[in-house]
Formats: sequence, structure tokens, C-alpha cells
Amino acid sequence: MPVVPGQKVSLIDNAFLQRQAPWMNFEMAGAERRTTTWAGLALMGVQFGDLVHLTWEEYSWDIMKPITYYIVHV
Repeated sequence: MPVVPGQKVSLIDNAFLQRQAPWMNFEMAGAERRTTTWAGLALMGVQFGDLVHLTWEEYSWDIMKPITYYIVHV
């Protein structure tokens, strides 16, 4: 039985979609993105709070300036 060109493309598309099906859950990807974003924001807030505490309560800016430079640029 001869293969019609449109039918061959359809078979290739079906095979491609079957392979991609596990990775096509966009709702799960959105939830993971939101979780990662909020976790990153929380970690930046903790870092900022720690630097503020160390700068104004424990040490002076002269001591903390190189430390903050290293933390931010690494």
C-alpha cells in the first residue's frame, strides 16, 4: 500500500507527540517556576537581613564592605 505524503507527516507528528507527552505538562512547570521564584526571593531577603544585622549591629561598614562585595559578586 503506497504511503500518501500527508499521511507520512501525520505518522511522524504522532510519534513526536508520544515522545514529548511526559514533558508537556505546562501546569506543573508553572508551579515549579513559582516555587523557585519565591524560594529565591526568600533567600535574597534572608541574605539582605543578615547583611543589615552584621553591618549595623555586629561590625562596621569598613569590615562588611569587602564581605558584601564578595557575597554579591560570587
